[in-house]
Amino acid sequence: MGTGVSKDMESMNSRDWNGAGKVAIVTGPTGSGIGFHTARWLAERGCHVVLAGRNAERLQTCAKEIREASKAADGSPLKGEDLHLTEIPLDLGSLQSVEEFATKFQALNLPLHILVNNAGIMMTPYGHSADGFEQQMGTNHVGHFHLTSLLMPQLRAAGAQDPASPARVVNVASMGHQFANMTTDNLRTNVLHPTPKQYTSYVAYGNSKLANMLMAKELQKRHGGEGIAAFSLHPGVVATDLGRQSFGMRMFYWLGAVAMKSSLEGTGTSVFCATHPDALQHRGAYFDRCAVASDAARPTFRDDKLAEALWDTTVEEIKAAKAKREQQKQEPKQEQKQEQHPA
Repeated sequence: MGTGVSKDMESMNSRDWNGAGKVAIVTGPTGSGIGFHTARWLAERGCHVVLAGRNAERLQTCAKEIREASKAADGSPLKGEDLHLTEIPLDLGSLQSVEEFATKFQALNLPLHILVNNAGIMMTPYGHSADGFEQQMGTNHVGHFHLTSLLMPQLRAAGAQDPASPARVVNVASMGHQFANMTTDNLRTNVLHPTPKQYTSYVAYGNSKLANMLMAKELQKRHGGEGIAAFSLHPGVVATDLGRQSFGMRMFYWLGAVAMKSSLEGTGTSVFCATHPDALQHRGAYFDRCAVASDAARPTFRDDKLAEALWDTTVEEIKAAKAKREQQKQEPKQEQKQEQHPA
């Protein structure tokens, strides 16, 4: 492991956070990555955790593994019935799936104290989400943006329970945001809808991670007065399979694995932002190793106009995508009517 990286989880494991009565959603918890360990950490401390991932069967396996691996503060195994886990499928690459997830969660009639927007894809080949966005932006940013927007009533309800303990939105970003080429002028073209010639996988990934950071910053600006605190973070260079679709990243992980954080260590800053009282002193900030790291971010992170433009453009693009989806639903019905009543 890299030097000093274990401090994150050591400090978190020594802290007696009580999650009883709180509800959290963690996206991308399946496998053995940061999402899994974040969900487990919260569940071990009494929080009701909703596991949100694409594959229902893998979600069930994830819940089973958390129940089997979880331990009490004294290190003894926790009984499965002592853990509060709910699995709801979610495909962030589909706005319709995001809406279906939100409807199912809202049917539980629960507040939402913690939303960890953790899931993501990395350096994928050129492609599109179900709604026509560049797939990394569509999944990592647009999907999480839509999810957060739909769950605002539940976040506000949780934040209203205790003014000193706001609901928290935690966006897992990356130092990869430094590869971004996002400007106020290219949001709809190079960023959300690049052509194959405009597309570079690591730049698109960087744009999606910068978008995670700007979203948290702007969310704090627009809704911080509603009992909500937002954060973004770099988890560290973690040995996961996130970059498995890129040969270059597979080689990078293989060669540098010894110096990387484990997935467990990479969880530290996520749970810090999600639970620690000190994080509330820096709402809207970008964190690394459980501390504010804004100086390490590109100047674009401090561009208020870019954050505002990204927010407004994302809202407009989601609205347009939904309108297009509704139009496509109506077209078969119109064609069927024409067949039934030929000229």
